[in-house]
Parts: sequence; C-alpha cells; structure tokens
Amino acid sequence: MTRVWIAFGMLGAILALSFTEYFLCKDTSEQLLSLTHEIEKTDDAEIIDEYCRRMQDIWNSRKSALEIFLYHSDADDIENSLETIRRLAELDNIETIYMECGTLGNKLTSMKEAEIIQPHNIL
Repeated sequence: MTRVWIAFGMLGAILALSFTEYFLCKDTSEQLLSLTHEIEKTDDAEIIDEYCRRMQDIWNSRKSALEIFLYHSDADDIENSLETIRRLAELDNIETIYMECGTLGNKLTSMKEAEIIQPHNIL
C-alpha cells in the first residue's frame, strides 16, 4: 500500500510541475509579447525605454523559476534581446529596435507554443 501512496505522490508532483511550467511560461510570454507589440506601435524612445523597464522587471521576477523549465540558452537569448532593446532605446535607434522586437517576439512565441500539448511537442 505504501508503494501506491508513493506513486500517487509522484504523480501529483509531476502534475504540479507540469501545470506550473505551462502557466508560468504562457503568462510570461503573453505579458512580454504584449509589451513588445506596444513597443512596435510607438516611435518615442522614452516610451520604449519605459516598456523595456517593465519587460525587464517581469523577466527578472520570473527568471529563476523559468530557468528551471527552459533551456538556459533560450533564457539567455530572451534576456539578451531585452538588454539589446533597452540599449537601442537609449541610442534612439528605432529601426533596429523594431527588428530586435521581431526577433524577441519569435522567441517568446516559440516559448509559449513549446508548452502547448501537440503531437510534435511530445514526439
């Protein structure tokens, strides 16, 4: 009987981790994607800088938890893109910011879609 309880405990732990990963990755990517789209709509460097700070705050508050579930290279790529956008905003390089936002958007979309249960994600 003890083995059955251990099996149920392990199943519960696996389900808890799975749901945590799914909702954490989905929520983070959606929040960062919405701010990325807001950056793409404006051409004011000060507003872009404010959005960058908000994005950086969101990322920094969840980074340690996300690194448990993501490949470290993917997390580093997202963090580098956020830093690049922030630095480009300081330089008022709007065109390059838009290109970097597109790259960041692709990475965030990929992060979100990787958590969706689909046959190609399982296989």
